Amino acid sequence: MESIFEYEFPVVTLPKELTLDAVCKVFQTLNSTGLKLSSFDICVAKFVPQGINLKDKVEAAEKNLFVKIAIENDENLILQAIALLAGKSPKKNSLAVTLSASDINNYWDKVISGIENTMLMLEKFGAGTGEIRKILPYTPIIPLFTAILVSKDYANLQIQARASIEQKLKLFFYTSALSQRYTEGTDNKLKEDCQAILIWLSGGAEPSTITNGVMWNTSKYLKVGQTNAIGRAILCLINSQKPKDFYDDSTVGYGNGTADSQIHHIFPEAEYKDSVDNINSIFNFTFLTKEANNFISNKTTKKYLKEILEYRSLTEISFKQILEKHIVDDECYQAMQEEDYNKFLESRAECIKQMFIDMGLNIKFVEKNQIDEELDDEDLEEAVEQ
Repeated sequence: MESIFEYEFPVVTLPKELTLDAVCKVFQTLNSTGLKLSSFDICVAKFVPQGINLKDKVEAAEKNLFVKIAIENDENLILQAIALLAGKSPKKNSLAVTLSASDINNYWDKVISGIENTMLMLEKFGAGTGEIRKILPYTPIIPLFTAILVSKDYANLQIQARASIEQKLKLFFYTSALSQRYTEGTDNKLKEDCQAILIWLSGGAEPSTITNGVMWNTSKYLKVGQTNAIGRAILCLINSQKPKDFYDDSTVGYGNGTADSQIHHIFPEAEYKDSVDNINSIFNFTFLTKEANNFISNKTTKKYLKEILEYRSLTEISFKQILEKHIVDDECYQAMQEEDYNKFLESRAECIKQMFIDMGLNIKFVEKNQIDEELDDEDLEEAVEQ
């Protein structure tokens, strides 16, 4: 008992003139090996004495499924949207300093409604956010688009006005992902982009992200896997096509109205991993049901194509129409029949690139050495799943 009563607790005394921002950093540093203490927790502590219980407000907000999906393990996304609407910095570690009780009271309900509209809009873009955040290239896009939709009173606009906003935000969504806009310096870029997009939506100049466009080199991008922003943007594009499963007629992908789906190789890894390079290239992936994946398993592409046609009693033309929704054209199909993996990757990459161009993205064709300065090999290779 003596050891209990005489136990000495470590105490860190902070000077009273220390700023709240500095206090937050001290707490987060000291607490790195204990119970996780986030900047949101600091905000909770700050606003309780002012009659605002952020945890209760979050719990109520999460009754909305879209909000629950949006803020999964990161309640700060709500506070970042509020900060953007209040014209303040969305930097997470500074939220406790920059936000006031009036900011919370003025914008909370609007932001919760805005998050729902944002998730529904991202679902239209192919991000699957009606079900999961797995293929969303960047989560900071949620507070950014939320603040924009609230600022434009999107919920009360006519269909035509909404469509105009959605088209521009769709361009920004895909361009920012393919250019890896939010790889670093996210907080400062969010405020900058929010202001630039609002000017654009009001008839002003395009944001620099749009005008600068995307530097594209196919041979470079063949190394990209499915886990970074570029790979996820491509998955979103495929998902937006609402593809049908190879094995049956169900719609596959992520989002409302889709069958239970997984991301799988078109050239099966088990069959080709020892004979080709870049087996985990993003251009070798699509959405399939578990049953379809088990069906193609470790077979060659030529063999499983033949078996699917026989099993489903499909003509080659009919199955090609199914493949089109997976952004697999005739050249890709021919490469599958010939088991020419490199030809397949290059052909599919060109198909996907053309779809981005048709969408309105400013795609700039560059040599590999030109793109290295913006997107070095190490960054891309880290994104390829081993």
